[in-house]
Amino acid sequence: MPGDLRSFIRTTAATVLWLASASVVEAQTGTITGRVFDARTLQPLASAQVSIPDLSIGALTQQNGLFVLENVPAGTHAISVQRIGYRTAGEAVTVAVGQTVTSEFGLSEEALALDEVIVTGTPGGTQRRAIGNAVGRMEMSEVNAQVAVPSLQQAFSGRVPGLQLNRASDNLGTGSNIRIRGISTFSLSTNPVIIVDGVRVNNSSTAGPNVGLSAWSTQSDSRGAGEVNLLNDFNPQDIESIEIIKGPAAATLYGTEASAGVIHIITKRGQTGAPQFDLSIRQGANFVTNPAEKTGTFYICTSQPDPPCPEEDLYPYNMYEMTNKYIQGEITLEDGSPAFWQPWGTENLFQYGHAQEYNLEVRGGTDRFRYYVSGNYSDDEGYVYYNTDERARVRANLNLQLSDNLAFDLSSSFQNGFTQFDNPSGEGGPVVNYKAPIYQCVLGLQDMGPAQRYCPRTLGYWNQQPVDFIPPAGATRDFSRFVGGATLTHTFRDWLTQRAVFGFDGLWEKNEKYFPRHEEPTMPEQVDGTVWYATPIHRNMSLEYAATASNALSSALRLETSVGAQYYTRRYEALSTEGRDLATELSKTINQTPVERLVLDYAHTEERSLGLFVQEQVGFNDRIFVTGALRFDDNSAFGADFDALIYPKVSGTWVISEEPFWNLDAVSQLRLRAAWGQAGRQPPIFAARNRYRVIRSPDGGGGIAPIQPGNAEVGPEVSSELELGFDYSLFQDRLSGEFTYYTKSTKDALLSEGLPGSLGFPGSFMRNLGEIKGWGWEAMLNSRIFESRALSLDLQLNASYTMNEIMDLGSYPGTTEIRLGYPYPSVITPHKIVSAELDEHLQPMNVMCDAGVRTGPEDAIDQHRGFKAGGAVVPCDEVRNQTQWVGPAFHPYTVTVSPTVSMFENALQVFVMVDGKFGGWTHEGNNSFNGLTAGSRKHWLQDDSVWRAGMLQVGTFRDVTVDEFWRADFLKLREIGLQYQLPAALVARAGANRASLSLSGRDLLYLWRKNEFDPGGIAITDPERGMNTHTSTLDYYTGLPYASASATLRVSF
Repeated sequence: MPGDLRSFIRTTAATVLWLASASVVEAQTGTITGRVFDARTLQPLASAQVSIPDLSIGALTQQNGLFVLENVPAGTHAISVQRIGYRTAGEAVTVAVGQTVTSEFGLSEEALALDEVIVTGTPGGTQRRAIGNAVGRMEMSEVNAQVAVPSLQQAFSGRVPGLQLNRASDNLGTGSNIRIRGISTFSLSTNPVIIVDGVRVNNSSTAGPNVGLSAWSTQSDSRGAGEVNLLNDFNPQDIESIEIIKGPAAATLYGTEASAGVIHIITKRGQTGAPQFDLSIRQGANFVTNPAEKTGTFYICTSQPDPPCPEEDLYPYNMYEMTNKYIQGEITLEDGSPAFWQPWGTENLFQYGHAQEYNLEVRGGTDRFRYYVSGNYSDDEGYVYYNTDERARVRANLNLQLSDNLAFDLSSSFQNGFTQFDNPSGEGGPVVNYKAPIYQCVLGLQDMGPAQRYCPRTLGYWNQQPVDFIPPAGATRDFSRFVGGATLTHTFRDWLTQRAVFGFDGLWEKNEKYFPRHEEPTMPEQVDGTVWYATPIHRNMSLEYAATASNALSSALRLETSVGAQYYTRRYEALSTEGRDLATELSKTINQTPVERLVLDYAHTEERSLGLFVQEQVGFNDRIFVTGALRFDDNSAFGADFDALIYPKVSGTWVISEEPFWNLDAVSQLRLRAAWGQAGRQPPIFAARNRYRVIRSPDGGGGIAPIQPGNAEVGPEVSSELELGFDYSLFQDRLSGEFTYYTKSTKDALLSEGLPGSLGFPGSFMRNLGEIKGWGWEAMLNSRIFESRALSLDLQLNASYTMNEIMDLGSYPGTTEIRLGYPYPSVITPHKIVSAELDEHLQPMNVMCDAGVRTGPEDAIDQHRGFKAGGAVVPCDEVRNQTQWVGPAFHPYTVTVSPTVSMFENALQVFVMVDGKFGGWTHEGNNSFNGLTAGSRKHWLQDDSVWRAGMLQVGTFRDVTVDEFWRADFLKLREIGLQYQLPAALVARAGANRASLSLSGRDLLYLWRKNEFDPGGIAITDPERGMNTHTSTLDYYTGLPYASASATLRVSF
């Protein structure tokens, strides 16, 4: 037989025998399928490892949590399910020949998640166990399941110890500054650096047109001072997780501007498997809770027009209720015509504004190519009917595995939006004016004899009728924004990882403000009619390269060396025009104003930053880690005579519970950590340069004149921070948490110092003069109080404390608020009157004041030292020109209590967040004004000796005595949410995989307030109401924070 034929026969026989044996094996096996999900949120978990260790059979779950194990031999086998950040789960499963067995696994999160990878600025990130500083983390899928999140900033409230929002928003489309670990600057922003998928993005909180208080700014200033926080441009439902790196000890690798912290946003990614679609629909309302109660009761005297008034002649009324009667036509002018000169758009002053959102996302892919694509549309109305915010967003994230060691990631988002704000003028707006009645006129209170006075066009409101602000008047923002990033990651064997990232963030705005001319103007913009138009363009670009080399010197000792470079440029360009003297009441555009009444402003700025870093991390037995780093930084905002800076960092961590000697069974895990580091914050872009303006020369030509001098020696503020802490879990992870203590110092704090006019430059210039010391602590506790299949109860407690003190001012002369020994910012009063008497003519006598106690070092000059309460009681004339510290204008203490109740095998979950803030002082301008010149009882009765003495002593309507200020402590029902997982059988009939229905509310009510009325007896509107500034004191120009309630349907298929 020929050799080829024999070979063919042998091969054919072997093939037949192999197929026969395979068929026999297959006939003796079965299949295991199932789903892996988060035991608490019931959300599917992708990339979980499901395996039968004894058989070396395994698979990864898809994005919908499903898995399939094929060719499992018949019999009983132990299945293990593992995923980073979760405790391992398993069970015994019996497989019958030719059958398919279904099994589901609910994984519980690890208490400390020490193996979780944190984004730190180095390629691939770093395990939590190796990081020596506290890092806050929010899983946005969990947050979105708990409560509706219309704007991203709202997700931060109460969830991260040490992070506070400066105020609660009163105006749809606006936001707040963010503070991490308090305030450590006099002049610069407190906003942290924001990085999205490795791309540094615009972190401004002053975008948009000037509205509210900021409307008092020069309208033609194209740099603006709006109230829009650009963080809210990002769709919360696109986000996988958010990591908050706190303070200079953590932010050294990010250099200048990072001393305020860093927020990393990681968006969703595609996952291997068939396409999965997730659809959500939200419907709800925005509103003010109890507006009449927040207005409070005012009084008018029925017997005489001027105080003092007999108490029996006081007539109480509520201005919000009166306004609604004006709107509804129940109260008219004497001739029967409507009270308002044009109709209001709703039945009441405030409405339940419709809020709606629609979100659709899909993700899937293969091992080589994965994708995530989403589309989002939202349209929200505020409690003032013309305050609207409409947005359309799209996102596309692509992940390509080009080879086994080369990956390319693309992250991109685009959105377009339009916002109409509720308060275009610095005069206060409709929300403020209804809280500020003038006592000379209250329409509808007839037959009052000599007390009745003629009502001017303002109808007794402070400055304007509410309808003076409605469309066509108003302020709008029309904007488009694109954020994109490309990341190329290369690995060489198992020891080198390198990454290059290019990012771009472009924002194009069109901001407008319009006031038609009016025959009876009540604000300056109405005299001739005003239109203002600006087109800011923001372009931010970042380029980064980093590499990490790992070297295992032994089985116990491992080194990781990282180097990197970061380049960042920020460009801003804007053209704005302001026109006055509109031709007619119908004129709306710039070209309908005379050329001589036009003001043109153009701004173009560019800022560049370059940083290099090197870091060495030493790990011993994967339990002890020591890290050291240096960053070299330069910025174009530094003065020409200022050299580049070096920021150092060192940290250490020890997972002591994994040591062989550890034998405390009650303590499941314990990690000790410490970190010290420096970071900076660059000066304003023009601080180092002389500024000029264009003028007309005597011969009719052009010329320039100085505006502000620059400082060639100006540099960044440099913050140093030390933090010590520990993380723990007790009793098999039923109790876990962390605690951190920190102390920091900001040196070379920037202050504006004046120059003598004889030097030829007017104004002031920035100098590095001050020092602020800060300290505080942060704590978090998580507990599984009770657990069963029918009912479980989880409780999370967050708490923090922050305080600071002004330590040095250099040659700066100081102000009433900036004094040695004071925290910054602070509430200051001209006097603290402790006692007074009234003579028969109601004139104060024997007025005594607290002389106060000096603050600051005794060897400091008096101009730098202030006064705190606790001094001798002296006649007020002796301290007439002396101010006194009342308290911090921020809340040092915060506490959040968040219980979650799960019922019916987690099919129904109820989440509640109670948020408390304590120790802060504030002042409400409206109440001061009303208490001294309008409708308070004290104004009419004139029987409070201290109050009257304060009014006459100071001669002003605000900040009279310490009694004009109040503690703004409160406990608030911040969030409440109910989620119900619809039955699987019902969902399957609709062709879906899962579905849930959620009800949620935000900022619905105060559970407790230390003060509901100010010392003058006027109702306090809201202790979170305030301006988007460092001080955030309540004032005339801000509205009431809004509450919201909504229902959300989520379906996956």
